[in-house]
Amino acid sequence: MPPYELESSIGFYYDNVSVTIVTKSGTYVATIKNSIEYNKSFREYSKNREAYRDQYRALAGTYREEFNINATEGEATMFALLAQLGKSINLYKAQPGSTEFKPVEAGTLNGTPIVRDINCPQ
Repeated sequence: MPPYELESSIGFYYDNVSVTIVTKSGTYVATIKNSIEYNKSFREYSKNREAYRDQYRALAGTYREEFNINATEGEATMFALLAQLGKSINLYKAQPGSTEFKPVEAGTLNGTPIVRDINCPQ
């Protein structure tokens, strides 16, 4: 396959790939927002997978223990995922039993980290 075809194939993949995760707390869909940032994150992950996973667990634990003691495991892990990959992915969530997906983001409220829905114009 000529190089230009490979580049367009990879570009097509980045533009169209999605991952769906079904849990008790909801259904999540992730898509790639920025392929350059995604590749940076993947290279970081590939260098030391265990350290990257440890950082993910630590981010989720810190979110629950220090910022939102009432957070569900789903919210805490969503925060950790967005903290690590927020520049590179879009994340959408549907509540259990629903097919209405809303984009979510990690942000802050009065200096405290939170996970929130992104309000989209109707």
